[in-house]
Amino acid sequence: MSAPRQASLRRLRDFGVRPNRELGQNFLIDDNILSVIGRAAELGEDDVVLEVGGGLGVLSEYLAARVRHVHVVEVDAALEPALRDALEPFDNATLHLEDAVRIDLAGLRPAPTKVVANLPYGVAATVVLRSVLELPGARLIVAMVQREVAERLAAERGSKIYGATSVIAQLACDVAVERRVPPTVFHPAPRVESAIVVLRRTAAPPDSSVVALVHAAFAHRRKALAGSLALAPGAEPGLREAARDALAAIGHPADERAERLAPSEFSELADRLGKAALDRLAPAGDDGLHELCSLFASVELADTLRFEVADADDGQDEVHCPGVEGPNLITAALGAYRDTVPDAVPSLWVTVNKRIPVAAGLGGGSADAAAAMRAANRLAGGPLDADALRALGRRLGSDVPSQIEPGHAIVEGTGERVEPVELPAMALVVVQAEAGLSTAAVYEEADRIGSTRERLDPQGVRALAGRSIDEIAAALANDLQAAALSLRPELEATLRALLDHGARGALVSGSGPTVFGVFEDLASAEEAASEMPGALVTRLRG
Repeated sequence: MSAPRQASLRRLRDFGVRPNRELGQNFLIDDNILSVIGRAAELGEDDVVLEVGGGLGVLSEYLAARVRHVHVVEVDAALEPALRDALEPFDNATLHLEDAVRIDLAGLRPAPTKVVANLPYGVAATVVLRSVLELPGARLIVAMVQREVAERLAAERGSKIYGATSVIAQLACDVAVERRVPPTVFHPAPRVESAIVVLRRTAAPPDSSVVALVHAAFAHRRKALAGSLALAPGAEPGLREAARDALAAIGHPADERAERLAPSEFSELADRLGKAALDRLAPAGDDGLHELCSLFASVELADTLRFEVADADDGQDEVHCPGVEGPNLITAALGAYRDTVPDAVPSLWVTVNKRIPVAAGLGGGSADAAAAMRAANRLAGGPLDADALRALGRRLGSDVPSQIEPGHAIVEGTGERVEPVELPAMALVVVQAEAGLSTAAVYEEADRIGSTRERLDPQGVRALAGRSIDEIAAALANDLQAAALSLRPELEATLRALLDHGARGALVSGSGPTVFGVFEDLASAEEAASEMPGALVTRLRG
């Protein structure tokens, strides 16, 4: 019996380790594959290596014996004793008990020059792309991943599996599938094949605007690229025609689909469309996002989504929402899930019974996107846990992570920190404006007029959770309200009308244009709504 296999089995026994299926744990136990990984990684004594998914430490100790420094990232605290046992002989290893999807890769010191890892299936694509984008000094990435992920990373344009993951990786790296890996090298043996994929850096990471373009271009695979861009949240009205003109200028038909463009052509397309237009498609701080601290209240008003397996299993979904056209996050959510867990979910026909007003600042689209990811994860057998789904949801928008496990919550950061809270029973009257209001425009106006605050007060928001209705109503605040009212002054009259009809407090919801009033009970809310045409009545979920 080989030494790595002995070490793995000993640590399983000595530390009472049981593989966590929800975390996608399949522990490496075969020493032969270690040498294959080592040769592919071209390990040298000056290398600083990042390993994600330390597991039982078999690869960790192999790396530590051969390089200057190794960073081992492991999310499962239950594996800490086994990893400490593996790394104890080495003074050149740092163990990070953190989530690889959230850890600050750019902050690692010494900075990694290579990434070498046996990646958990559920986060493999995400970790590889984070390494490509956030570790420009990592000149080589060698990862053992699910075979389908490896093939997707290396896919050629025009193929069925060529997508956003392929393009982003290949914009900065030459990508090759080194070899397939049988299930027998793992404990427990997975039901699928793995593969070693090698990404050799050839260029700096693509700009955030290019990444935003790529994700938006592949969000609706059945549509022409220009049409898919036009459906992206934050897209400017003229983006479709601008994209058609730009495609023609780089030698493609105006109605070309995204899968027909080579990776380098996305950079050309981005240059022609301009950073300003594309940044609207991307999350916006240093990465384009505003930090937030919000109290999310879950109400009884809800959409119903029905998922059916489509006749043609081509990895493309159809969303049918009677009476609603234009952008939706459901297809983007399903696409993002498939990029992370390839070939686990068939093509779907999704029917939406829409009750939450559209483009109203009520989070209906985000809730639907989260529901789609939960449904996909259930169909796939549950390979991603809630934290992984939240990290995936954050790519779609800051509201989505809070809806992975629906309920009242305080949401901080850019949506990644979600803390469940209790709220008292109350009724709401919701009044939707006749015309919508662009979220991007509201944020721009907020920046222009200076309505956002330099420092958030999460403790103040958290304190509201234990207060009475009157105390909550008196403390209602929305830093975006001034911007929404600046763009739509008529909303002020709706706020006054709600207060005149007995609301304990009234506020613009999110970026607007919907306004809501807080009432103590359903009867008083219904009485007020009867005096306000188009008003909806709902209650907080118990």
